[in-house]
This record gives sequence, structure tokens and C-alpha cells, in this order.
Amino acid sequence: MERDYININIICISWFMVSISGCVSGEQSTKHYNSNGVSFDYPASWKEMNDQFPDEIETESKILVRIVDAGNVNAEFCIEKHPLSTGENLESLHNMSLDAIKRADYQLLDSKETEIDGVKAYEVNFKADVRHVHLQQKEIWCVYNDSVYTLSCSAAPEEFGWYQKDFNGILQSFKFN
Repeated sequence: MERDYININIICISWFMVSISGCVSGEQSTKHYNSNGVSFDYPASWKEMNDQFPDEIETESKILVRIVDAGNVNAEFCIEKHPLSTGENLESLHNMSLDAIKRADYQLLDSKETEIDGVKAYEVNFKADVRHVHLQQKEIWCVYNDSVYTLSCSAAPEEFGWYQKDFNGILQSFKFN
């Protein structure tokens, strides 16, 4: 009987360790986006927004996709695509984005050269107050096939660190198709 009790305890402890192993490892389930010439993984609890393509606005720039945390719509990932104008290059776009941040009186946190899917890019991090909403934003700017892509990760400044793992997962899985 004592041996059965020990065996049951071992089984219970083993079951408990296996059941929490997913929580400890930090792995979470993901969805996969594959459209508009790009693909990436994002948290399964996030949702794709369908309101990013207003029909009444005519522009060459296009929001390809906007994904938000279903529990907090202020946390989002967005991809915009713009045509590359004559005379523009990645460095000039980077300088223009830094100038725009300064003119808007946003707080520039940092700016650095990086890569996205093996393509040279610039990462710009800043804090902004937009219509009484406080945001921290990471933007990745790159040029691919004569188009400018802006990948934006944003959340409230006090929550941005918490979402960093989600944003990193999205950016690390990002691919041009």
C-alpha cells in the first residue's frame, strides 16, 4: 500500500511537471499570416483587423495588415507599403523619419541599423502622445523590390516591455515572399 502511495505521488508530480512545462518554456501558440507579399507568425490571441483599407481614400501607400492584441487594441503590429520615389533611398528615408519625429516633438529613444529577412533596414524607437494616447513605437524601415516597407510595433510605454517578446517573435519570423 505504501508503495502504491509513492507510485501515485510520482505519477502526480510527473503529470504536474509535464503540464506546466509549456508555461515555463514560454512557448505560446501562434497564427500565420501569408498575404500581400509578406509572411510572419503572430500570437494566437491577437486578431487581424479588417478596417485598415478604407475604400474612400485613394493613395499609393497601403496598409498591408494590422494585427492587434484582442485583449488590448492599443498593442498592435502594422505593415505599410509605399512606392519608392525617384531619388529616395533607405538612408534618406531614415533621415526623413528622424526629422518627422523631431518636428512632431516625440521622444526619440534610439535609432540603429538592422536587418529584416536579410534585408538592410533601420530601426527607430520613440515615444509619442497622439490625441491624448501615450504610445511607444518601434518602426523598422526597409526597401524591398522598389517599395518602402514600414513595420510598426506599438503599445503603451508602460506595457511595451511586456509586449517585446511578441513583437520580437513577429519580426524574427517575418519574410518577404
